[in-house]
Amino acid sequence: MRSIKIKRWLLALCLASNVVLADISGDVESGLSADEVVANAIAEGMSAEQIAAEIAAVAPAMAGAAVESLVAANPTQAVAITSAAAAAAPELAAVISSAAMSAAPEQAQLITEAAMSAAPAQASGIAEVAANAGVSAEALVQAAIVAGVDPTAVAAPTAAGGAPAAGTPAPAPAAPALPGAGAGGGGSGGGGFASAS
Repeated sequence: MRSIKIKRWLLALCLASNVVLADISGDVESGLSADEVVANAIAEGMSAEQIAAEIAAVAPAMAGAAVESLVAANPTQAVAITSAAAAAAPELAAVISSAAMSAAPEQAQLITEAAMSAAPAQASGIAEVAANAGVSAEALVQAAIVAGVDPTAVAAPTAAGGAPAAGTPAPAPAAPALPGAGAGGGGSGGGGFASAS
């Protein structure tokens, strides 16, 4: 008898979770805004990470707005929200990280790391968004390393047209020319010894 009650409870729980997911799809299909879809999902008891992942998977066009709304309401969960959404829709990782950084700019480097970890194939796009948000080149390389991404994939291009190798020091500046040295340095020659005849 107890086994039947547990099975019924598990069945009810499974059905309830399907209804919650169906509500996001239904809300999107009925034309609700991202904020309205998020509010309804929160009212259903979903976590911010679940909401971000589900919206990114079901309504890609709404992912950025939903992530921005969720991070603005839950700034301490910015990394988890970014990671969940980028894992659900890796092709949108740059859009998702941009939205998260917009809502929590002070966490831009951590958001970058989370997005790169969830969608390593999108590292260069994520790095571009992060650089535009003010993340330094050094922090981008560090984020790539933390995420297990080749740091040269996120390094800024050099003037010669290529990414510098990670850890490569900048070339030393050329020494200034000494006055009178080099071509056209002046002097008439001669100078030395005079011959007497």
